[in-house]
Amino acid sequence: PDISNPFFPLLAKGVEDKMNQMGYQLILGNVQEDMDKEKEYLKAFAQNNVAGVLSAINGGTKELKNIPLVMLDRVDTDKEYGVHSNDFEGGQLAAQAIAERNPKEIVVMVGPRSIHGSLERLRGTEKVLNNFKLNYHLLETSSFQFDATQATTDELFKQFPKVDSIIASNDVHALSILQEALRRGIKVPKELQIIGYDDIPFSQMLFPSLATIAQPAYEIGFRGAELLCDRIENKLVKEKTIQLPVKIKIRESLRKKVLE
Repeated sequence: PDISNPFFPLLAKGVEDKMNQMGYQLILGNVQEDMDKEKEYLKAFAQNNVAGVLSAINGGTKELKNIPLVMLDRVDTDKEYGVHSNDFEGGQLAAQAIAERNPKEIVVMVGPRSIHGSLERLRGTEKVLNNFKLNYHLLETSSFQFDATQATTDELFKQFPKVDSIIASNDVHALSILQEALRRGIKVPKELQIIGYDDIPFSQMLFPSLATIAQPAYEIGFRGAELLCDRIENKLVKEKTIQLPVKIKIRESLRKKVLE
């Protein structure tokens, strides 16, 4: 979808490493959430008789016809061939971390509702927050793209000036919020605590470091490429859809735990 988001180059590296092992070359298409660009790439792939396609895009794959396809990260149903992480569990872990740290006003950022994983994360988050009987606000984000982060951050502080706890839709948005909070003189995590999603490399390099839900981006790519190779070579596929676990990384952008 967007190689300026550090999550996707990690995923692509996993794909490339496995494909090189298997003797294939990788052609990368950076769609930037543009359906027209997606169609052009798929058309070009089909015309060049590619062996198979891995896609992290929600959208049409009709141009592929008989070319083997494996979905990465954005897997909508168990009928598709695909590899993704457990977004429901990720949403739960993020909400649990916030709920245990004395939140007063919570904002949950919701990724694009057209993406199944965004809805799963939200479902997990709401389940935990409702169990804790906590009130929260939802802030819809139209994209996970890097270019959209500043506008979303500005909107967040405009709508919720008293927010003290944020569950971000991904690390790129979380880092933008962290930077803006520090620019405004808001103390993190004392006055505002933030948890991201993805665990991109930059998340632990800043101060305060960003708490986040770690997705195994490299492994998603590697396992997806493995699955595609099995399809190309007509090998028996035992698991059509592979779901990988996520982990929570507790770092300095969260307050100390108050509930046991």
